[in-house]
Amino acid sequence: MATNFAAIHVCDLNTTDAAQTFTQALYHLAANPQYALLLREEVRQCVEECGWTKEALDKMRRVDSFLRETLRHEGFGIQVTIERKALKDIRLSDGTFIPKGTFTQVATSGIHHDPDVYDNADVFEPFRFAELGGEREGNKYQMVAVNSASLSFGYGKVACPGRFFAAALLKMLLAHVVSSFDVKLDESRPPPKNLVLGHGIVADPKARVMFRKRSD
Repeated sequence: MATNFAAIHVCDLNTTDAAQTFTQALYHLAANPQYALLLREEVRQCVEECGWTKEALDKMRRVDSFLRETLRHEGFGIQVTIERKALKDIRLSDGTFIPKGTFTQVATSGIHHDPDVYDNADVFEPFRFAELGGEREGNKYQMVAVNSASLSFGYGKVACPGRFFAAALLKMLLAHVVSSFDVKLDESRPPPKNLVLGHGIVADPKARVMFRKRSD
């Protein structure tokens, strides 16, 4: 396990993005502790079979889905991605004119919450992607997969090359938490509420998660 952590640590990962994503995932887990049992059982089976290895992480489809759904629901802390500058005048097929020098961005959050793209788009469904595709097509729905409906890591040839390291890091963190702790929200405080600052989404800095070390 230490070797895997060391290998992942050398990647040039934006730690703020990773921290925001994991914080949001932790809030979802603490608010819905019933999901922990399914995640814990998957982690146990994968680790028993493969140890704490990348192969084990690759087999954790529920863990992967939980994190991908977190990215869909909250993103990497931003509502827009894929910024581009028009190098010449462009007229799109719908007639929209984009002058040379204009900066454009994709409304990622709008796509991720579009009911024409996702069923129950505004609802956090942690195993949404684990239930799609089956064994043969499961890779299409992994956290690292990029397509026109999943834009957290960008799209096309310029999709984030570090997404595989980011996914491995986040999966290892979530797997460790569900294996080692019971978590729940501090009920004496209001439920976590995102802060929206411009096009940024920030996990509630005042929320409190309670941890209890598991004995098994």
